[in-house]
Amino acid sequence: MSDLTKKAEDAPPRKRSFKLPDIYIILGSFVLLMALLTYVIPAGSYDRQLVETTKGMQNLVVSGTYKEIAPNPAGFFDVITAIPYGFEKAAGVIVLTFMVGACMGLLKRASIVDLGIQKLSGALGKSDYLVAPLLMVAVCIIAAFIGTPELSLAYLPVFLPLFYRLGYDGMTATAVALLGPCMGFIFGITVPASVGMGQQIA
Repeated sequence: MSDLTKKAEDAPPRKRSFKLPDIYIILGSFVLLMALLTYVIPAGSYDRQLVETTKGMQNLVVSGTYKEIAPNPAGFFDVITAIPYGFEKAAGVIVLTFMVGACMGLLKRASIVDLGIQKLSGALGKSDYLVAPLLMVAVCIIAAFIGTPELSLAYLPVFLPLFYRLGYDGMTATAVALLGPCMGFIFGITVPASVGMGQQIA
């Protein structure tokens, strides 16, 4: 038996590392899962009434009026049109995210982002561990007043170079970009979509 064969036999077995599926596979799996749940979860509905809100007249549900209705499970056509229909319903958020991302891209191309990163790193000095909490508080305050947690997608390309330069990994930058806006949206100090409507309903 040759030395190469012995080394191959003595080598420890390689551990299989988990690889995250493609995002389109994940989205498609969620769509299929939700479609299957329409065959399992009982169908129901609420009575609705027109209520004057900060966004005008809206058709809102009436508390305590839930009743079961005849099931209408999702069909093949519903599944294949789910994503385009979602794009149509969330068109405003998608356009806003694209516009903010484009603005961030212009700022980065103009080296304004890099200059800000250098200034922030120089100001903190050895206290670079304060970068994550400070940025998280900043984006949290923004989301608490304007209620746009989806802007975390635009924050991430800005935060990544900063955290890489400070020696952190991409997961840390992602956590700051996601958790900060989500916490701010939960507080919702002056978020029109939740606070304003809640005041009208109350």
